Amino acid sequence: TRHRRVAFQDRFLAGCACGTPFASRPAAARHAKACAGPRTPTAEAPRPASSTDVDIQGQEAEAEARGRWGPPLLREVVASRIADRLGEIEPPRWGPPLPRALVASSIAGRLEAVPAPRWEPLLPRDIIASRIADRLVPPIPAPPEEERRGPTTSTDEETKDSEPPDVQKEVAPAEDTTSSSDEWRLQFDGACRSASNPGGAGAIMFDPSGAAAWSCSHYMPGATATNNTAEYTDLLLGARAAADHGATRLHIQGDSLLVIRQVKGIYGVKSTRLRGLRNAVRTELARVGNFSLHHIDRQDNGHADRLANRALDQKNTLVECATHPGRNAC
Repeated sequence: TRHRRVAFQDRFLAGCACGTPFASRPAAARHAKACAGPRTPTAEAPRPASSTDVDIQGQEAEAEARGRWGPPLLREVVASRIADRLGEIEPPRWGPPLPRALVASSIAGRLEAVPAPRWEPLLPRDIIASRIADRLVPPIPAPPEEERRGPTTSTDEETKDSEPPDVQKEVAPAEDTTSSSDEWRLQFDGACRSASNPGGAGAIMFDPSGAAAWSCSHYMPGATATNNTAEYTDLLLGARAAADHGATRLHIQGDSLLVIRQVKGIYGVKSTRLRGLRNAVRTELARVGNFSLHHIDRQDNGHADRLANRALDQKNTLVECATHPGRNAC
């Protein structure tokens, strides 16, 4: 642990008088051959060994080593050479731990060159609240397809080339828009989840006090129902129920602008099937007397929409009436 975080590097000496260290053993060997070649041993006659001969051999070996490797260097010289060599070696990448103040100053210097984050400083609470409020405002709905087509359009999905269009000027029934305490309210909606499939018709009627007096969830089996036939069917059922309940003033609301304008006479009807339904609706409304038709947004027609989808989901018809209690008693 004493030499922790200290890098060591092997150095090799050639054994010459210059004492130059090398990074590899082959480099030191090549330098040794170039600086001073090895001596060739001389053949001498063996003689008996004695203590004097041993001393002489030791002195000769020391002299030979001194001549080959040079005299031993002083410790100060060795230390200075090592220090000079260490200055050429790059320090290890981890290095010693830097002081906290130096690290903080380095980070601060780097942060000045880094661009500011895109979210920037915190916004005031009132600005955040105003932006959230702007996002929460519902988008303005697009005008209905029938409204964009203009008042002269009189086609629908059931129009056939063999059926002559009804081009005669139709007069809207008389409407009384003044509010009264004896006015009933009818909401209708039709549903057909795909063309030429079973349909569902939903209608709900409220008495003058605002209580639900009658509701109908009518299932239209077969493969001939469309959105327009479903809309006309629930309007016909609702108008007939209003006349049967003795309503003399009726406020009608629906989200089908095409059906409302066709009943009013603003749009013509080419389809013979839809024309028959429209005439039946007008007949039932004539029994009521005073009525008015109004187009409302789909979100405001939730009661009738749920009744229409209930008929499609349950695949049956359900009529509920406050005057005639019991399932389908009305």
